[in-house]
Amino acid sequence: MATKYPFYRFAPQYTAATGLSLLDPFKREGKIIFLLFSLLTLFSSFVAVAALSSGTAGISIHVLGLNRSPMQIAIAVLTINVFLLSLGRYYWLDIVMKLLILVLSISTIAATLLAIPLMDWNQSLSLLPVKIDKTSIVFAVTLVGWMPAPLEAAVGLSLWTKAKADVTGYKPKVNESVLDFHVGYLGTLFLAICFLFLGTALMRGSDIEMAKGVAGFTSQLISVYETTLGDWSGPFIRIAAVAVMYSTLLAATDSFGRTLSRIFMSLWKKEQPWIVESDKQHRILYITCVIGLSVGGLFVFQLFASSFRVLLGIATSAAFISAPLIALLVHRAMTVDELSISVRPKRGLRLYSLACIALLSIFAIGYIGLLLW
Repeated sequence: MATKYPFYRFAPQYTAATGLSLLDPFKREGKIIFLLFSLLTLFSSFVAVAALSSGTAGISIHVLGLNRSPMQIAIAVLTINVFLLSLGRYYWLDIVMKLLILVLSISTIAATLLAIPLMDWNQSLSLLPVKIDKTSIVFAVTLVGWMPAPLEAAVGLSLWTKAKADVTGYKPKVNESVLDFHVGYLGTLFLAICFLFLGTALMRGSDIEMAKGVAGFTSQLISVYETTLGDWSGPFIRIAAVAVMYSTLLAATDSFGRTLSRIFMSLWKKEQPWIVESDKQHRILYITCVIGLSVGGLFVFQLFASSFRVLLGIATSAAFISAPLIALLVHRAMTVDELSISVRPKRGLRLYSLACIALLSIFAIGYIGLLLW
Protein backbone atom coordinates (compact mmCIF):
# COMPACT_ATOMS: atom_id res chain seq x y z
CA MET A 1 0.00 0.00 0.00
CA ALA A 2 2.86 2.37 0.81
CA THR A 3 4.45 2.14 -2.65
CA LYS A 4 1.10 2.74 -4.41
CA TYR A 5 -0.08 5.53 -2.11
CA PRO A 6 1.24 8.58 -4.06
CA PHE A 7 -0.36 7.49 -7.31
CA TYR A 8 -3.79 6.78 -5.85
CA ARG A 9 -3.61 10.16 -4.12
CA PHE A 10 -2.58 11.98 -7.30
CA ALA A 11 -5.65 10.67 -9.20
CA PRO A 12 -8.37 12.72 -7.46
CA GLN A 13 -5.89 15.56 -6.90
CA TYR A 14 -5.21 15.87 -10.65
CA THR A 15 -8.90 15.76 -11.57
CA ALA A 16 -9.87 18.30 -8.91
CA ALA A 17 -7.15 20.65 -10.20
CA THR A 18 -7.78 20.28 -13.94
CA GLY A 19 -11.31 18.94 -14.39
CA LEU A 20 -9.81 16.16 -16.56
CA SER A 21 -9.30 12.46 -15.93
CA LEU A 22 -5.90 10.77 -15.98
CA LEU A 23 -6.70 9.33 -19.40
CA ASP A 24 -6.04 12.76 -20.93
CA PRO A 25 -2.34 12.98 -19.94
CA PHE A 26 -1.97 9.25 -20.70
CA LYS A 27 -3.09 9.93 -24.30
CA ARG A 28 -0.47 12.66 -24.62
CA GLU A 29 2.26 10.11 -23.86
CA GLY A 30 1.81 8.56 -27.31
CA LYS A 31 -0.18 5.93 -29.16
CA ILE A 32 1.84 2.90 -28.02
CA ILE A 33 1.71 3.80 -24.31
CA PHE A 34 -2.02 4.50 -24.45
CA LEU A 35 -2.70 1.28 -26.36
CA LEU A 36 -0.68 -0.81 -23.87
CA PHE A 37 -2.57 0.72 -20.96
CA SER A 38 -5.89 0.10 -22.74
CA LEU A 39 -5.09 -3.58 -23.39
CA LEU A 40 -3.96 -4.12 -19.79
CA THR A 41 -7.13 -2.50 -18.48
CA LEU A 42 -9.31 -4.60 -20.81
CA PHE A 43 -7.64 -7.84 -19.68
CA SER A 44 -7.73 -6.92 -15.98
CA SER A 45 -11.38 -5.86 -16.15
CA PHE A 46 -12.68 -9.24 -17.34
CA VAL A 47 -10.58 -11.17 -14.82
CA ALA A 48 -11.54 -8.81 -11.97
CA VAL A 49 -15.28 -9.07 -12.69
CA ALA A 50 -14.99 -12.86 -12.98
CA ALA A 51 -13.03 -13.09 -9.69
CA LEU A 52 -15.33 -10.76 -7.75
CA SER A 53 -18.54 -12.35 -9.05
CA SER A 54 -17.11 -15.77 -8.17
CA GLY A 55 -16.17 -14.54 -4.68
CA THR A 56 -19.56 -12.92 -4.14
CA ALA A 57 -21.31 -16.11 -5.23
CA GLY A 58 -19.16 -18.30 -3.00
CA ILE A 59 -19.64 -16.08 0.06
CA SER A 60 -23.41 -15.87 -0.54
CA ILE A 61 -23.70 -19.66 -0.73
CA HIS A 62 -21.55 -20.35 2.36
CA VAL A 63 -22.64 -17.45 4.52
CA LEU A 64 -26.33 -17.13 3.61
CA GLY A 65 -26.90 -20.81 2.87
CA LEU A 66 -28.25 -20.24 -0.64
CA ASN A 67 -29.10 -23.47 -2.45
CA ARG A 68 -27.89 -22.43 -5.90
CA SER A 69 -24.77 -23.02 -8.00
CA PRO A 70 -22.00 -20.36 -8.05
CA MET A 71 -22.72 -19.62 -11.72
CA GLN A 72 -26.42 -19.00 -11.00
CA ILE A 73 -25.57 -16.60 -8.17
CA ALA A 74 -22.95 -14.86 -10.34
CA ILE A 75 -25.51 -14.38 -13.13
CA ALA A 76 -28.00 -12.96 -10.63
CA VAL A 77 -25.63 -10.44 -9.04
CA LEU A 78 -24.24 -9.27 -12.38
CA THR A 79 -27.76 -8.86 -13.74
CA ILE A 80 -28.57 -6.67 -10.73
CA ASN A 81 -25.35 -4.76 -11.41
CA VAL A 82 -26.31 -4.04 -15.00
CA PHE A 83 -29.79 -2.94 -13.92
CA LEU A 84 -28.56 -0.57 -11.20
CA LEU A 85 -25.70 0.91 -13.21
CA SER A 86 -27.92 1.36 -16.26
CA LEU A 87 -30.48 3.27 -14.22
CA GLY A 88 -27.81 5.31 -12.52
CA ARG A 89 -30.11 5.49 -9.51
CA TYR A 90 -28.15 3.57 -6.89
CA TYR A 91 -27.94 6.44 -4.41
CA TRP A 92 -29.95 4.64 -1.73
CA LEU A 93 -28.13 1.38 -2.33
CA ASP A 94 -24.85 3.24 -1.82
CA ILE A 95 -26.14 4.59 1.52
CA VAL A 96 -27.22 1.11 2.65
CA MET A 97 -23.83 -0.34 1.64
CA LYS A 98 -22.00 2.37 3.58
CA LEU A 99 -24.13 1.67 6.66
CA LEU A 100 -23.32 -2.05 6.43
CA ILE A 101 -19.64 -1.27 5.98
CA LEU A 102 -19.90 0.98 9.05
CA VAL A 103 -21.41 -1.96 10.99
CA LEU A 104 -18.57 -4.20 9.83
CA SER A 105 -15.97 -1.54 10.74
CA ILE A 106 -17.36 -0.95 14.25
CA SER A 107 -17.63 -4.72 14.80
CA THR A 108 -14.04 -5.19 13.62
CA ILE A 109 -12.73 -2.53 16.00
CA ALA A 110 -14.75 -3.95 18.90
CA ALA A 111 -13.59 -7.50 18.14
CA THR A 112 -9.98 -6.32 17.95
CA LEU A 113 -10.17 -4.57 21.32
CA LEU A 114 -11.63 -7.73 22.87
CA ALA A 115 -9.06 -9.97 21.17
CA ILE A 116 -5.93 -8.01 22.08
CA PRO A 117 -5.89 -9.30 25.72
CA LEU A 118 -5.94 -12.86 24.31
CA MET A 119 -2.68 -12.34 22.41
CA ASP A 120 0.42 -14.16 23.62
CA TRP A 121 2.96 -11.35 23.60
CA ASN A 122 5.75 -13.74 24.58
CA GLN A 123 5.62 -15.49 21.21
CA SER A 124 8.01 -14.24 18.57
CA LEU A 125 6.18 -12.40 15.80
CA SER A 126 7.45 -11.93 12.26
CA LEU A 127 5.87 -10.22 9.26
CA LEU A 128 8.03 -12.32 6.93
CA PRO A 129 7.24 -15.95 6.00
CA VAL A 130 9.25 -18.61 7.80
CA LYS A 131 10.38 -20.04 4.48
CA ILE A 132 11.18 -17.74 1.56
CA ASP A 133 11.28 -19.58 -1.77
CA LYS A 134 10.06 -19.13 -5.33
CA THR A 135 6.55 -20.34 -4.45
CA SER A 136 6.12 -17.91 -1.55
CA ILE A 137 7.44 -15.01 -3.66
CA VAL A 138 5.01 -15.80 -6.49
CA PHE A 139 2.17 -15.93 -3.94
CA ALA A 140 3.23 -12.55 -2.51
CA VAL A 141 3.26 -11.04 -6.01
CA THR A 142 -0.22 -12.45 -6.66
CA LEU A 143 -1.41 -10.79 -3.46
CA VAL A 144 0.38 -7.45 -3.90
CA GLY A 145 -0.52 -7.06 -7.59
CA TRP A 146 -4.15 -6.33 -6.74
CA MET A 147 -3.79 -4.97 -3.20
CA PRO A 148 -5.49 -2.72 -2.35
CA ALA A 149 -6.28 -2.55 -6.09
CA PRO A 150 -4.34 -2.71 -9.38
CA LEU A 151 -2.62 0.59 -10.06
CA GLU A 152 -4.70 1.20 -13.21
CA ALA A 153 -7.58 1.77 -10.77
CA ALA A 154 -6.11 5.26 -10.31
CA VAL A 155 -7.81 6.18 -13.58
CA GLY A 156 -11.12 4.98 -12.15
CA LEU A 157 -10.58 7.18 -9.09
CA SER A 158 -10.04 10.23 -11.28
CA LEU A 159 -13.16 9.41 -13.34
CA TRP A 160 -15.22 9.01 -10.14
CA THR A 161 -14.02 12.40 -8.94
CA LYS A 162 -15.03 13.95 -12.27
CA ALA A 163 -18.41 12.18 -12.33
CA LYS A 164 -19.22 13.25 -8.77
CA ALA A 165 -18.50 16.88 -9.66
CA ASP A 166 -20.68 16.60 -12.80
CA VAL A 167 -23.61 15.03 -10.92
CA THR A 168 -23.57 17.30 -7.87
CA GLY A 169 -22.63 20.45 -9.77
CA TYR A 170 -20.00 21.18 -7.12
CA LYS A 171 -16.34 21.14 -8.10
CA PRO A 172 -14.36 20.12 -5.01
CA LYS A 173 -11.18 21.94 -4.11
CA VAL A 174 -7.92 20.04 -4.35
CA ASN A 175 -7.49 19.81 -0.57
CA GLU A 176 -11.08 18.51 -0.23
CA SER A 177 -10.45 15.73 -2.75
CA VAL A 178 -7.19 14.77 -1.04
CA LEU A 179 -8.90 14.72 2.37
CA ASP A 180 -11.72 12.53 1.02
CA PHE A 181 -9.14 10.14 -0.41
CA HIS A 182 -7.21 9.96 2.87
CA VAL A 183 -10.33 9.09 4.86
CA GLY A 184 -10.96 6.02 2.71
CA TYR A 185 -7.34 4.99 2.23
CA LEU A 186 -6.23 5.34 5.84
CA GLY A 187 -9.48 3.78 7.03
CA THR A 188 -8.72 0.73 4.89
CA LEU A 189 -5.19 0.56 6.30
CA PHE A 190 -6.49 0.78 9.87
CA LEU A 191 -8.99 -2.05 9.34
CA ALA A 192 -6.24 -4.17 7.73
CA ILE A 193 -4.18 -3.73 10.91
CA CYS A 194 -7.23 -4.73 12.98
CA PHE A 195 -7.61 -7.93 10.93
CA LEU A 196 -3.91 -8.63 11.48
CA PHE A 197 -4.39 -8.40 15.25
CA LEU A 198 -7.53 -10.56 15.10
CA GLY A 199 -5.77 -13.29 13.14
CA THR A 200 -2.73 -13.19 15.42
CA ALA A 201 -4.81 -13.33 18.60
CA LEU A 202 -7.35 -16.00 17.63
CA MET A 203 -5.83 -18.12 14.86
CA ARG A 204 -2.04 -18.03 15.24
CA GLY A 205 -0.74 -20.95 17.25
CA SER A 206 -4.14 -22.67 17.25
CA ASP A 207 -5.12 -25.95 15.63
CA ILE A 208 -7.31 -24.10 13.12
CA GLU A 209 -6.29 -24.90 9.56
CA MET A 210 -6.65 -21.93 7.25
CA ALA A 211 -9.44 -22.57 4.76
CA LYS A 212 -8.71 -22.39 1.06
CA GLY A 213 -10.79 -20.02 -1.05
CA VAL A 214 -12.62 -16.78 -0.29
CA ALA A 215 -15.86 -18.41 0.85
CA GLY A 216 -14.26 -20.83 3.33
CA PHE A 217 -12.00 -18.15 4.79
CA THR A 218 -14.96 -15.76 5.17
CA SER A 219 -16.83 -18.41 7.17
CA GLN A 220 -13.80 -18.74 9.44
CA LEU A 221 -13.61 -14.97 9.79
CA ILE A 222 -17.27 -14.75 10.80
CA SER A 223 -16.66 -17.41 13.46
CA VAL A 224 -13.84 -15.19 14.81
CA TYR A 225 -16.34 -12.34 15.26
CA GLU A 226 -18.85 -14.67 16.95
CA THR A 227 -16.11 -15.95 19.27
CA THR A 228 -15.11 -12.46 20.42
CA LEU A 229 -18.42 -10.57 20.23
CA GLY A 230 -20.93 -13.36 20.81
CA ASP A 231 -23.38 -15.30 18.64
CA TRP A 232 -25.66 -12.26 18.35
CA SER A 233 -23.13 -10.61 16.02
CA GLY A 234 -23.26 -13.44 13.46
CA PRO A 235 -26.29 -12.30 11.38
CA PHE A 236 -25.04 -8.70 11.20
CA ILE A 237 -21.55 -9.75 10.11
CA ARG A 238 -22.92 -12.22 7.56
CA ILE A 239 -25.04 -9.56 5.89
CA ALA A 240 -22.20 -7.04 6.07
CA ALA A 241 -19.70 -9.52 4.56
CA VAL A 242 -21.95 -10.23 1.57
CA ALA A 243 -22.72 -6.51 1.18
CA VAL A 244 -19.05 -5.52 1.23
CA MET A 245 -18.18 -8.16 -1.36
CA TYR A 246 -21.08 -7.15 -3.58
CA SER A 247 -20.34 -3.44 -3.24
CA THR A 248 -16.76 -4.19 -4.32
CA LEU A 249 -18.09 -5.97 -7.42
CA LEU A 250 -20.47 -3.08 -8.12
CA ALA A 251 -17.68 -0.50 -7.72
CA ALA A 252 -15.25 -2.48 -9.90
CA THR A 253 -17.83 -2.91 -12.68
CA ASP A 254 -18.63 0.80 -12.56
CA SER A 255 -14.97 1.85 -12.50
CA PHE A 256 -13.89 -0.41 -15.36
CA GLY A 257 -17.05 0.50 -17.29
CA ARG A 258 -16.23 4.20 -17.03
CA THR A 259 -12.58 3.67 -17.94
CA LEU A 260 -13.25 1.43 -20.94
CA SER A 261 -16.03 3.65 -22.27
CA ARG A 262 -13.68 6.65 -22.21
CA ILE A 263 -10.93 4.63 -23.88
CA PHE A 264 -13.25 3.43 -26.64
CA MET A 265 -14.60 6.96 -27.12
CA SER A 266 -11.04 8.26 -27.52
CA LEU A 267 -10.18 5.57 -30.07
CA TRP A 268 -13.47 6.14 -31.89
CA LYS A 269 -12.88 9.88 -32.12
CA LYS A 270 -9.40 9.32 -33.44
CA GLU A 271 -10.77 7.26 -36.31
CA GLN A 272 -13.70 9.64 -36.89
CA PRO A 273 -12.57 13.10 -35.64
CA TRP A 274 -15.76 14.82 -36.83
CA ILE A 275 -17.78 13.11 -34.08
CA VAL A 276 -19.04 15.48 -31.42
CA GLU A 277 -19.09 13.91 -27.95
CA SER A 278 -22.31 14.13 -25.96
CA ASP A 279 -23.53 12.91 -22.57
CA LYS A 280 -25.97 10.58 -24.36
CA GLN A 281 -23.17 8.97 -26.37
CA HIS A 282 -21.07 8.49 -23.23
CA ARG A 283 -24.05 6.98 -21.41
CA ILE A 284 -24.82 4.49 -24.19
CA LEU A 285 -21.17 3.49 -24.50
CA TYR A 286 -20.87 3.16 -20.70
CA ILE A 287 -23.92 0.87 -20.47
CA THR A 288 -22.59 -1.18 -23.40
CA CYS A 289 -19.26 -1.60 -21.59
CA VAL A 290 -21.00 -2.62 -18.35
CA ILE A 291 -23.03 -5.26 -20.19
CA GLY A 292 -19.95 -6.44 -22.08
CA LEU A 293 -17.93 -6.68 -18.86
CA SER A 294 -20.67 -8.72 -17.17
CA VAL A 295 -21.06 -11.14 -20.07
CA GLY A 296 -17.29 -11.37 -20.54
CA GLY A 297 -16.75 -11.90 -16.81
CA LEU A 298 -19.26 -14.78 -16.78
CA PHE A 299 -17.57 -16.27 -19.84
CA VAL A 300 -14.15 -16.12 -18.16
CA PHE A 301 -15.63 -17.55 -14.94
CA GLN A 302 -17.11 -20.51 -16.83
CA LEU A 303 -14.21 -21.08 -19.24
CA PHE A 304 -11.50 -21.06 -16.58
CA ALA A 305 -13.53 -22.57 -13.73
CA SER A 306 -11.06 -25.42 -13.25
CA SER A 307 -7.93 -23.28 -13.63
CA PHE A 308 -9.10 -19.87 -12.45
CA ARG A 309 -6.21 -19.47 -10.00
CA VAL A 310 -3.77 -19.69 -12.90
CA LEU A 311 -5.63 -16.95 -14.80
CA LEU A 312 -5.85 -14.82 -11.64
CA GLY A 313 -2.13 -15.28 -11.09
CA ILE A 314 -1.42 -14.08 -14.65
CA ALA A 315 -3.62 -11.00 -14.17
CA THR A 316 -2.11 -10.04 -10.81
CA SER A 317 1.41 -10.66 -12.12
CA ALA A 318 0.69 -8.42 -15.11
CA ALA A 319 -0.55 -5.72 -12.72
CA PHE A 320 2.61 -6.12 -10.61
CA ILE A 321 4.95 -5.89 -13.61
CA SER A 322 3.12 -2.94 -15.22
CA ALA A 323 2.85 -0.97 -11.97
CA PRO A 324 6.12 1.02 -12.48
CA LEU A 325 4.99 2.25 -15.91
CA ILE A 326 1.55 3.35 -14.69
CA ALA A 327 3.13 4.96 -11.63
CA LEU A 328 5.51 6.91 -13.88
CA LEU A 329 2.61 8.07 -16.08
CA VAL A 330 0.66 9.32 -13.06
CA HIS A 331 3.76 11.01 -11.63
CA ARG A 332 4.42 12.81 -14.93
CA ALA A 333 0.79 13.93 -15.10
CA MET A 334 1.11 15.62 -11.69
CA THR A 335 4.48 17.28 -12.30
CA VAL A 336 4.05 18.88 -15.74
CA ASP A 337 4.65 22.61 -16.09
CA GLU A 338 1.05 23.17 -17.22
CA LEU A 339 -0.12 22.63 -13.63
CA SER A 340 0.24 25.56 -11.26
CA ILE A 341 2.94 25.27 -8.61
CA SER A 342 0.31 25.32 -5.85
CA VAL A 343 -1.31 22.18 -7.27
CA ARG A 344 1.85 20.20 -8.01
CA PRO A 345 3.08 17.91 -5.18
CA LYS A 346 5.59 19.34 -2.75
CA ARG A 347 9.24 18.37 -3.01
CA GLY A 348 9.02 15.73 -0.27
CA LEU A 349 6.02 13.99 -1.85
CA ARG A 350 7.64 14.24 -5.29
CA LEU A 351 10.81 12.54 -4.03
CA TYR A 352 8.72 9.89 -2.25
CA SER A 353 6.83 9.26 -5.49
CA LEU A 354 10.10 8.80 -7.41
CA ALA A 355 11.38 6.44 -4.70
CA CYS A 356 8.19 4.38 -5.00
CA ILE A 357 8.61 4.19 -8.79
CA ALA A 358 12.19 2.98 -8.27
CA LEU A 359 11.09 0.34 -5.76
CA LEU A 360 8.24 -0.86 -7.98
CA SER A 361 10.71 -1.11 -10.88
CA ILE A 362 13.21 -3.12 -8.81
CA PHE A 363 10.46 -5.48 -7.64
CA ALA A 364 9.13 -5.94 -11.19
CA ILE A 365 12.58 -6.59 -12.69
CA GLY A 366 13.41 -8.98 -9.86
CA TYR A 367 10.16 -10.85 -10.35
CA ILE A 368 10.72 -11.17 -14.11
CA GLY A 369 14.21 -12.47 -13.39
CA LEU A 370 12.77 -15.01 -10.93
CA LEU A 371 10.29 -16.26 -13.54
CA LEU A 372 13.04 -16.65 -16.15
CA TRP A 373 15.43 -18.31 -13.72
